Amino acid sequence: MAADAPRLRVLLVDDIEPGATSRLALTAEVLRPAGTSEAALGEAIADVEGVLVRTTPLPRAVLERATRLRVIAKHGVGVDAIDVAYATERGIVVANVPGANAPAVAEFALTAILLLLKPLRAGAEWLRESTGGEANLVVAAAAEGLIGREAGNSTVALLGWGDIGRRVGAGLLALGTRVLVHDPVVDAAEIRAAGAEPVASLAELLPEAQVLSLHVPLTPATRSIVGAAELAAMPRGAALVNTARGGIIDEIALAAAIRDGHLAGAAIDVFAEEPPPPDHPLLSMPEVICTPHIAGATVDSLRRMADGSVDAVLAVLDGRVPTAVVNPTVLSR
Repeated sequence: MAADAPRLRVLLVDDIEPGATSRLALTAEVLRPAGTSEAALGEAIADVEGVLVRTTPLPRAVLERATRLRVIAKHGVGVDAIDVAYATERGIVVANVPGANAPAVAEFALTAILLLLKPLRAGAEWLRESTGGEANLVVAAAAEGLIGREAGNSTVALLGWGDIGRRVGAGLLALGTRVLVHDPVVDAAEIRAAGAEPVASLAELLPEAQVLSLHVPLTPATRSIVGAAELAAMPRGAALVNTARGGIIDEIALAAAIRDGHLAGAAIDVFAEEPPPPDHPLLSMPEVICTPHIAGATVDSLRRMADGSVDAVLAVLDGRVPTAVVNPTVLSR
């Protein structure tokens, strides 16, 4: 870019790691919207060349206001909140940072699986509230049902064998867990080579799943893929972990399955509506660990996602192709 050329403008919709913001500001004029309503975003996006977004939706109604936009960079992986089809129609590059938060989400999912197998939370609460009169703590705790299961003698089913699913599988296999995997887009030989067992269909996977962990993107094919019938197909006393996207499961059906005693519990980091309403049934259930979409948020992953999304914006504005393009057909224009 020539020294006297006007600085390109980039709309930073959500806060990101400060160092990455400062690096972006060295090259471009960084603008912030007055708010995250469609009206505020539409006004802010009208005359910028780049957008960097973390969690705020960018629907068509907002993107239609963009007259100069060349690139949308997602701070992370999932782009279901961005109207990618309309961006493609307009020739706008949509880039993301695949793999940047995979270690963080995989560790979180593994932690959740182990917590569901062990009475750690229930045991801590029971001990805190006990009177201290137990003659034998081990016997008293066992009488309260505070007895866990070993991962090495459990079967965990993974729906999805992408970067995160593979990492979760590797951790479980190291503990001796029987790992079953259903992923129709991954060759069965690849799953077997890793030490896991491929399963041809979700219907075959569910009856074997003492714990079901979800690792698929939210697409029309996966939306509500785990509903009341699928939950009923799981063994009695099984549990579910969702660190993927909230719309993948029927949350009301999940609450009912736990309330009825068919499922023992769940760990849910993502919801169909975020934040979930205060009266959401899962929030009040002691058998459910609810967390605020934090599986992918570590100091390390936030830095990787911020750096990767800034790199993507700068690449497009400099006439280069970013590392990961969600809609590569726009590159030929």
